[in-house]
Amino acid sequence: MQPGRRVAVALAVSGACATSGQVILLRELLAIFHGNELSLGAVLAGWLLWGAVGSWCIGARADCFRQPAVVMAVLLGVAALLLPATVLGSALCKGALGAAPTETLGLFESLPAVLILLAPLCVTMGGLFAIGARILDQLTPARNAVSHAYLLESTGAGCGGVIVTLVLLPHWRPLGLACLLAAVLLTTALLLLASATLTGGQRLAARLGLAALALVSFLAATDGATAYTGAGSVCLKPRVPGSAALRPWH
Repeated sequence: MQPGRRVAVALAVSGACATSGQVILLRELLAIFHGNELSLGAVLAGWLLWGAVGSWCIGARADCFRQPAVVMAVLLGVAALLLPATVLGSALCKGALGAAPTETLGLFESLPAVLILLAPLCVTMGGLFAIGARILDQLTPARNAVSHAYLLESTGAGCGGVIVTLVLLPHWRPLGLACLLAAVLLTTALLLLASATLTGGQRLAARLGLAALALVSFLAATDGATAYTGAGSVCLKPRVPGSAALRPWH
């Protein structure tokens, strides 16, 4: 596969995983904050804010990277680690604020927690778009790289959101689904590293490390899927159809 197509695939995958992670986090935080619309607005505002910060920070320094494909692969790996951690943190944030399980938090209580929770993941995702657009600009200077990158990412985002919402969320635990998305991100990072200019030992070590992480993520995701299908000693499948997506993972 040509380097330009590898980057195109990476942009589409990052868009799909970003939107899928957003759907998971929105539904988790809605359940935790008891459907508070102000909390929903805080999540969306934080996602856009930190995504813009990540795009600006990476985009301003994109020309300084000697191997931008390696940087993009690293960002994919970091996003793969942060996505399950953020989903896990969403389940713990209300307890960390000292709120009672039945207490509804207002905007001023939930906004700082949401901003801190989303910052690492959203900055990384925003940086992925910026570095991907810069790589496309270097490979195909005749095209409008930003528009091309935005089209690829938005296409992946639309497809990912539909698949996760309609197909996966009713049958998978949110944390398990986040691990599955992490495995996809890590696999994409492996694809990008195949076209990077590295020494034989560096390339082998990077591939083995990412492959191991992808395998662990996939195994964790498989375990997360059994929680709603009734396999294992405890069946957590909700009795009300369609309520799985709004039920906290724990």
